[in-house]
Amino acid sequence: MKNSIKDQKGVTLVELLAVLVLLSLIGLMIFGIYFSGKKEYDIQKEKTEHQENILFVMKYLTKEIRKKNNFRVFDEDVLEIKKETGKDIYRRKGTTLFKNSEVLADNIKDFKVESSDGKALKIEVVSDDKLNRNSDAKKIETTIVIRKGGES
Repeated sequence: MKNSIKDQKGVTLVELLAVLVLLSLIGLMIFGIYFSGKKEYDIQKEKTEHQENILFVMKYLTKEIRKKNNFRVFDEDVLEIKKETGKDIYRRKGTTLFKNSEVLADNIKDFKVESSDGKALKIEVVSDDKLNRNSDAKKIETTIVIRKGGES
């Protein structure tokens, strides 16, 4: 009878519980790292989208102004660019920047334009911080000096 007890092979309940606890701890660590990484990915993706929006706006407006050289500023937040076929009006409503009635960019917190004697135009664009991380709001500004024909 004594030999039959010693010959039994298997796992005790205590050993099984110890393994389950260790596997649970390892699983929790893995999921914690995964969710932390996913959260950071989402934050970086949002920052990138904000930067792309304001860079697009700035490049687009700079290109249009240099191409036409005919603009007017209203109330420091409305820009009008005259063209051969009419005019384009740029203004922010809420967090959206519109070109006439079409959406030009989203997540724009502030859009300011100021002109000095029609020879220089200062544009400032600030992205909107949807997740309330104030340090993440991105601001870009530029000054465009308009040169007429043979000036140097």
